[in-house]
Amino acid sequence: EFEGQEFDEATAQLGEELTAIYLMWGTNYVAKGTAQDYIDIVDYLLEHCPNATVHLQLVPYADLAIIPYPTINNRIRDAFAHYQELAEPRVFLVDTYQGIGRDVGVDGVHIGMWGYANWYNTLLRHAEENQLSE
Repeated sequence: EFEGQEFDEATAQLGEELTAIYLMWGTNYVAKGTAQDYIDIVDYLLEHCPNATVHLQLVPYADLAIIPYPTINNRIRDAFAHYQELAEPRVFLVDTYQGIGRDVGVDGVHIGMWGYANWYNTLLRHAEENQLSE
């Protein structure tokens, strides 16, 4: 139902229906992104999805110099710190970098079956630790 829609169009369509948004943005095309870029996206989601929590996920390991995952993850952590300073209770950080692990890929970049299983279990642990519904 969202085919052909831009991000803002799909978000506006769902709006109040959303209760949880798990956002992993950072491996493709954002090497020059900033913490402010993440803040802008989260601010947009908080405004347009007032009943939702936003769960920023760290990006997984990639064995490529063109994907600077440590830098990207630091930007995500900086964005999360912004919301901690604001005491915003609807923004969470999920350490999917540690949760997915390093040796679960199929080609050094993309995660495989075990990586997806680890990702899923990381999200379940996150929900349990934060007393969120699965």
